[in-house]
Amino acid sequence: MKNYLNIISLNNISIYLLLSFPAFLVVGPLLAEISMNLINIFFLYKLFNEKNFKFLKEKFFFIFIAFYIYIFLNIFLSNYINDILIKHIFYFRHIIFVFAVADLLLRNKNLILFFYKILTVTILIISIDGIIQFLFGNNILGFPKLRPDRLSGFFEDKMVLGSYIARLFPLLIGLFIYNL
Repeated sequence: MKNYLNIISLNNISIYLLLSFPAFLVVGPLLAEISMNLINIFFLYKLFNEKNFKFLKEKFFFIFIAFYIYIFLNIFLSNYINDILIKHIFYFRHIIFVFAVADLLLRNKNLILFFYKILTVTILIISIDGIIQFLFGNNILGFPKLRPDRLSGFFEDKMVLGSYIARLFPLLIGLFIYNL
């Protein structure tokens, strides 16, 4: 019984981490990486605790592993192996993250709707902040526009506002269509 309650609390923590993921991406890569790795660790703990390894038999798992091996082979054939090997060794965490999120979505039917709402609010706040910075030269927090042709918004000096919106907007559209 205690083990079951432990898994339920880990699921709840994973849900909160997943729901706060869009905001963590705005704050910086550290919180997003910590969130993703914690979700992965909780998923693997739950997997080993329940001895449920169904995801290893999924065809997507084999496709992801084949792609990971392909990336790894390209690294070894590259002229820059010393520079990029360490960065790419732990890419398998993204494979685990996909299956951890899929597991969370299967266990919680309302999670997609909550994630859609939080992603909508996050993109809306980011967009309004970008518009304010475009019009007035400073954003809501007072960060100045560093270049006349680029906006940074909450990202301060990184100038990735457009990239953030462009990468998450298709997900927002897909979730909108799904929730119809």
